[in-house]
Amino acid sequence: MKYLKFEELDNIQQELLNAAEESMKTHLFVDHDSGDYIGAALLTDKHDIVSALKLEDSASGKRCPEGIALVKANSMGYREYISIAYISESLSDEGEIREPCKDCRQMMEGYAGPDLEVILSTAKKDRIVVTSIDKLP
Repeated sequence: MKYLKFEELDNIQQELLNAAEESMKTHLFVDHDSGDYIGAALLTDKHDIVSALKLEDSASGKRCPEGIALVKANSMGYREYISIAYISESLSDEGEIREPCKDCRQMMEGYAGPDLEVILSTAKKDRIVVTSIDKLP
C-alpha cells in the first residue's frame, strides 16, 4: 500500500477526513469502552457529508461508523455516494491503519458499489491510504 500524508489529499478528501475525525473525537459515547475510537464520514453525490462514530454498549456490542453513516445517509434520502473516510485510534495499537470489517465492506459495496473511494487514516493523519472497496486487502 502506498501511504500518503494529509497535505497530499485534495481539499474534499481533507474535509471528509476532518469530519470523520471530528465525529470520532467530539461525539464519542460508550458505556463499554474497548479503547477503540473510530469515526467515518460519507460524501454523497450531492456533496453533502454524513458522519458517524463507532458506538459501543455492553448490551449489544459495537456498531461500526461506516455502517451507521450509510444507514443515516440512506434514511436522509441519499442513494449515491462518492467517498468514505475512516479514521481510527486505539489504545492497543501502534498507530496502524485499521480497515473496515468484512461485514461493513459488504455493506459499503452493497450501498455504494465497488468503486466507492475509501480513505483510511491513523488518528494522527500521518499515514493515509486512498483506495476503493474492491482493492482493500
